[in-house]
Amino acid sequence: MFNKIFTDLIKSKTFTSFLVGLFMVVLYHFLIFPGLTVANTIINILSAILGVISLMFLVFYVKHMYLKNQDFELFTPDPNKTPETELDYIPPKKKTTKRRTTPKETIKTKKQNK
Repeated sequence: MFNKIFTDLIKSKTFTSFLVGLFMVVLYHFLIFPGLTVANTIINILSAILGVISLMFLVFYVKHMYLKNQDFELFTPDPNKTPETELDYIPPKKKTTKRRTTPKETIKTKKQNK
């Protein structure tokens, strides 16, 4: 009975995620952050590389465990929205009407049109 409970606990997503999270906290607390503060440049570089690799592992672990059936793309444009361009920010030109220069011209043109 204890064996079945223990194997079910190990196989659950929540428990494995907790263990991975705990491992990441311990890794950063005892290895990566102290490695970044050491006076040796090579250890600084190796610690930074290990930190980046562990973050990449964490992102892909979350992707694999929780987003299996969904598309996982960080920068996917919305297919229903047209992309913006710099032409969208140019203000539209105002329509101007032709002004009549003098009232006499309008009276003359009205008489000629009749």
